[in-house]
Amino acid sequence: MIPFNQLLNNDYNQVLSNLNHTKADIITNSKGTAWNPEIGFNKNAKPFNLPWKVTGDTVEDSIIIRFDLQKEETGKHCPKTDKGMTLFLHSPTDIPANIQPTAYIAVNNIAYITTTFTLITTSESISSWKPDIRHCYYQHERTLKFFRIYTVHNCDIECRANNSLKMCGCVAYYHPRDINTPICGSENYRCMRQYSNNGYSIFDKHLFTINTTNYCNCLDVCTDIRFKHNVVYTHRNLTKNVKNPQKRNVYKSIIVMYYKRNWCSVQRTALISENELLGNIGGSLGLFLGASIISVFELVYFFVVRLYVDRWNEKKKKKDLILN
Repeated sequence: MIPFNQLLNNDYNQVLSNLNHTKADIITNSKGTAWNPEIGFNKNAKPFNLPWKVTGDTVEDSIIIRFDLQKEETGKHCPKTDKGMTLFLHSPTDIPANIQPTAYIAVNNIAYITTTFTLITTSESISSWKPDIRHCYYQHERTLKFFRIYTVHNCDIECRANNSLKMCGCVAYYHPRDINTPICGSENYRCMRQYSNNGYSIFDKHLFTINTTNYCNCLDVCTDIRFKHNVVYTHRNLTKNVKNPQKRNVYKSIIVMYYKRNWCSVQRTALISENELLGNIGGSLGLFLGASIISVFELVYFFVVRLYVDRWNEKKKKKDLILN
């Protein structure tokens, strides 16, 4: 992810910084990113600026993450049948809330994750169109309250939080909020779930069919990156340490991630350009009506100039009759 101070507004960032986080110093002092979601990396980008750049699209260019989890740190909340972690892969500009899990990293497993991404851009020919017509926002066209960078996911999270605060007087603990905004407890949990979700639940007595997030108008981003993942698991006994038997109290897992190919580009543009539209209209008129550019001037002549001249001649005749 990009640093919080560049992703979140000051009020929301202050709420998160109040938490007793073990990496609070690193989060607070993180350097600025040299990457922009619309432009990409700038010329002054360094190798370890956030987000990290990927050097290639083969297994040799993969990122390998090794996890060592002490047995004493698992706690009672972990299942007895298995130990592991849940992996979430998302865009560097998205907050990992309400995102579906990508993979479950179990103990003594190696997860090979191949990732492909599609770069979606917007043609300059439709950049002057209104967002509702082109169905996307540029970063300068939509401002969010809690996020400095607009994405569909961030807009959706903020919309749900605003609905919950308006209808229930509180928000969920994972929703963006100000310092003075209360968090919903057990009494308001049902209300929060009702007004921060779309559609209805089969467990409700009355069907709640009103979509409360439609009015937020969370359109796509004109320049966006969309990811697809494929996960393959391989079982290996990583917990048993032959060289150092004293480290048997450690659960181990490995993730190997790499891009399947460089990238694929898709451009959002007009289905028919203005010049092509005029050409099609002119061609259709010429085919079915026998019309041409001269026909346009003839229409102007007969319906404007000719009518004016005829009326002027009639008035002139009436004056001559009166004088005679």
